[in-house]
Amino acid sequence: MIRNIRTAINRAFKKAGIKNATVNDIRNTFIVYQLEQGIRTDRLAELVGHQKPSTTEKYLDLVAQRPTKTHTKIDPL
Repeated sequence: MIRNIRTAINRAFKKAGIKNATVNDIRNTFIVYQLEQGIRTDRLAELVGHQKPSTTEKYLDLVAQRPTKTHTKIDPL
């Protein structure tokens, strides 16, 4: 099942002309966005399948490095 999802997403990247993108890029973007929106790291760790919240906490560095935005087009979950 997971291999089929990865294959489908990779095909969509190719069809859209997106190069050097991976399924993990989508996952990482999701994690960073959720942290920016204030989700608790233990809850996010559970959502993305990290066994330890400390794995998720490593993404906090990415959040700290990103420029702050004044608005978003996507409503938080």
